[in-house]
Amino acid sequence: MVVEIDAAQLASIGFTAQQLSAQIQQSDAKVSSGQFRSQNNDLLLEVDSDLDSLERIRNIPISFSNQGQFTLLGDIAEVRKTIAEPANELALINGHPASALAVFVKSDYQIDLWAKSAEAAIEKFRQELGQGLKLEIIFNQNNYIQARFNSLMLNLLVTGILVFGITVFLMGWKSATVVSLALPLSSCMVLGMMKLLNVSVNQTSIIGLIVALGLLIDTAIIVVDRITKNIVSGLRTETAINDAFNHLFLPLTASTLTTALAFLPIVLMSGPGGEFAGGIGISVIFAIISSLLLSLTVGSGLAGKLYHIYHHYSQNTQRKWWQTGFTHSY
Repeated sequence: MVVEIDAAQLASIGFTAQQLSAQIQQSDAKVSSGQFRSQNNDLLLEVDSDLDSLERIRNIPISFSNQGQFTLLGDIAEVRKTIAEPANELALINGHPASALAVFVKSDYQIDLWAKSAEAAIEKFRQELGQGLKLEIIFNQNNYIQARFNSLMLNLLVTGILVFGITVFLMGWKSATVVSLALPLSSCMVLGMMKLLNVSVNQTSIIGLIVALGLLIDTAIIVVDRITKNIVSGLRTETAINDAFNHLFLPLTASTLTTALAFLPIVLMSGPGGEFAGGIGISVIFAIISSLLLSLTVGSGLAGKLYHIYHHYSQNTQRKWWQTGFTHSY
């Protein structure tokens, strides 16, 4: 609010600018105007004198004599709204004054779906703007999240290709097929667990998935290798799978739990650091647990089926390196 004094009117009542300012301040003072007493309470009464509108300020009485004469502030000054100078905060976009509005999505909302509805509302508002006004989105976190997710998909694809190629070279195409499937299946299972437990998918959880990619295939390689040796040694498929499960369940579970416990302090970290990095630890823990469960169930069953079919089909033929790998040349 700006009060522009009419010098002639102010001089006619014999006031100075300092005296006028003092009376305006006194009219907005929060002072007690009485008391309310009862058996249980003793309360102070206060008149609602907030100067919350132009009309209230214009009607402030200005006393200028000992005889009780007064005039209204609006009679001796112009009261209007304006921009505060100097401003407490300024928003500049490309060097031009602007009004900036930040909108935050709730943690239980999916940001990609929320962003679509938000952009639709922004577009509707943009069409209602007057001439000379412009509405721009200067930061959209959904684009950053989408880029992270695309990076995860690319890393998953590249990792899958490298894992398949290396495993074919060392263990043969059957092992490579089962081990490579551990990557997408474990990733899907992690996302399902996060959805079930209401853990939001954000940039830190995606980073955690990228970190965990190298940990997803260890269990699958161990299980597949054990089943392969059992079948090649002459055991029936069911017996080979049961033997691998009984032999590997405890050591693999212990290994998975120790790795999970190593990341648990990140999940339990408090403060802003824990809020930021907690998603990484949660993703890694979910990933290695998913890898263990899939390797002992889906992976072992698929490995047994592939080796059972191929073993009976090719037991009388010479095997190539890409069929058994250099480490499985039985």
